[in-house]
Amino acid sequence: MAKTTIDIDAAKAAKAQAILGTDSLRSTVDAALQHVIAERAREQFIELAAAGAFADLLDPATEEAMWK
Repeated sequence: MAKTTIDIDAAKAAKAQAILGTDSLRSTVDAALQHVIAERAREQFIELAAAGAFADLLDPATEEAMWK
């Protein structure tokens, strides 16, 4: 893990800490980073779904074959 020094807006950090339910600045930053990573993964999943990547799952024959 890298150690770095940055200036962080205390008011924004406090709001983020309250939203995330964290108990320290470090845990707040870690949780915020994880939140951003998870949000991007959700966006990518939605993009895949919108492009039809899971369309076969709506076919009853496909569903039946998956359960065999």
